[in-house]
Amino acid sequence: MTLLRLCLIWSLVLGGLSPALGQSEREALITAFSAEIEALNTGDLSAAVAAVHDKIVLYGLYSPFPIEGKEAFRQAVREYFDEQEHAVLEIVHPRYRLTGATGVAWGHYQLTRKLKGEPVEITPGQYMLTYVQIDGAWLVMSMHFAPLPQ
Repeated sequence: MTLLRLCLIWSLVLGGLSPALGQSEREALITAFSAEIEALNTGDLSAAVAAVHDKIVLYGLYSPFPIEGKEAFRQAVREYFDEQEHAVLEIVHPRYRLTGATGVAWGHYQLTRKLKGEPVEITPGQYMLTYVQIDGAWLVMSMHFAPLPQ
């Protein structure tokens, strides 16, 4: 029994170290998603655009019309950053799913933002980002943000 416990503890320790040695696909997806949200929250245009697919499709937060392609995405995000004095997208109850080389991140958000010259507004909403894995990297293929009715 003691040997069994020791083996179990050792496997848990090694399992706890494995992300440092090589992240699981799910952990890599979560890391990619977190980095994208961080880039959007810090106003880092280069980082926000770096992890998107060349043929990204975007709906929601930036425009009520679909935005297609990496350059159009870059322009929409730049305009979004330019109109904000302050904006923080807080992720609430994130969920993730993987199927082969496709990953999905979805859940709810709370957007706290202050447009230039306007009062602070807080908007709850829902999001879904679809990722595709190319050469070991998760790239955003589609992004959808939708405010919830208040």
